[in-house]
Amino acid sequence: MQDQLSFCVVICVHTDERTELSVNAIRSVAAQTFKPHEIIVVADHNGRLADELAKRCPEARVIANSGPKGLSGARNTGCQAASSTIIAFLDDDAEADPEWLSRMATHYADPSVIGVGGYVEAVWPGGAPSWFPEEFAWVVGCSYRGLPTRVEAVRNLIGCNMSFQRDKITLLGGFRETLGREGGNAFGGEETDICIRATNVFPGGRIVYDPAILVRHHISEGRKSLAYFLRRCLAEGRSKAMLVSLNGRQDGLSSEQRYLSAILPGGIAAGLGDTLRGRIGGLGRAAAIVAGLLQTAAGYADFRFLRSSKAAPADGFQPISIIDVDLDVPPQWKPLGTTGNGREHGGVFALVRRGGRPVATVELPLIRAVEDTLLFRSLLVAPLCTSRNSRSCASSRRCEADQRCRSHPGPAGAACPLPRQPDVPELLELRDHRR
Repeated sequence: MQDQLSFCVVICVHTDERTELSVNAIRSVAAQTFKPHEIIVVADHNGRLADELAKRCPEARVIANSGPKGLSGARNTGCQAASSTIIAFLDDDAEADPEWLSRMATHYADPSVIGVGGYVEAVWPGGAPSWFPEEFAWVVGCSYRGLPTRVEAVRNLIGCNMSFQRDKITLLGGFRETLGREGGNAFGGEETDICIRATNVFPGGRIVYDPAILVRHHISEGRKSLAYFLRRCLAEGRSKAMLVSLNGRQDGLSSEQRYLSAILPGGIAAGLGDTLRGRIGGLGRAAAIVAGLLQTAAGYADFRFLRSSKAAPADGFQPISIIDVDLDVPPQWKPLGTTGNGREHGGVFALVRRGGRPVATVELPLIRAVEDTLLFRSLLVAPLCTSRNSRSCASSRRCEADQRCRSHPGPAGAACPLPRQPDVPELLELRDHRR
């Protein structure tokens, strides 16, 4: 795959205050040793900034966010405009190391790798506050103590320094636009969400973190305050609660268990130890860890309470949307909305047929409408590549059914999951879907 790699780097911008930083970010990408195929700058509903960057950075293509205002909408606009095989994301206040794309590219030689990201170094104006704990560097969008120190598969990447296979991110429908920052708000979680969905929809796929893949993230003066720290922790708690509601507790909180049980207690102990050795900043760091943890927990509890008391039905019931799709007939995909009584769907199952005969049942991700027939067929076929109920027709990657949908994004070497002479498979018994 590496011989066919091409990179599109997407940089989302929204405020005139970061114009100079945005110019530096664009130029750091243009100076890569592995030259990007395209640099796309998405201006989030700021025409004046778009015009300024277009004049000063002819190496980039500057476009307007065609989606909802906010980071997720801007990223999706960039993804839709990209034509490269890999889409990398860099923040407008960050600068990429010259070997950034080159080091990313090495990992995509493995076809199981869906996404790659790396280390985000914080660049503080005048240095970090003495009370600021390294364990909470995620507050300012940077790598924090507790992340792997070597190449490892991880649950999610940091948004300032991440990349994905374009076809995979397209099949997922992009970033959830109900998540992600808008202007100055501190709400997030869209990067974690898309990484979770990617590994769920493409079994065997991996998200890889390599600390040698480096970007430097410039921290604004306003983010050095305790007030920002606490506000960001509160928003993170709410983001985690939303992730759990969307993806379940196991996926939504899988990376937090070690962080809570080992990393934070270790940080508190280290801070108190520094205090005993006469380093007064240690006490501030220990106190900040406790305060940040309590604030994050408060945000999580607050969102969960609001959701259970206001957003969710009183009985907890959420209906399943069931669709019937025949691979010999162009699918008519309809975006999921609400039922007649206003309840939101809790999931979607597709009964997949071929020539009117059942092939399998597939649980699909809750995404926006997919208008492209090929993409919808691929989305249906992808989970079948590892389905226990599917029966393969041959050891070859291609078969009669495969030719109709052109290709399926299953793991290399996997047999086509669509049988030529299918027996009626064991169908899932669909019961009330409750959370």
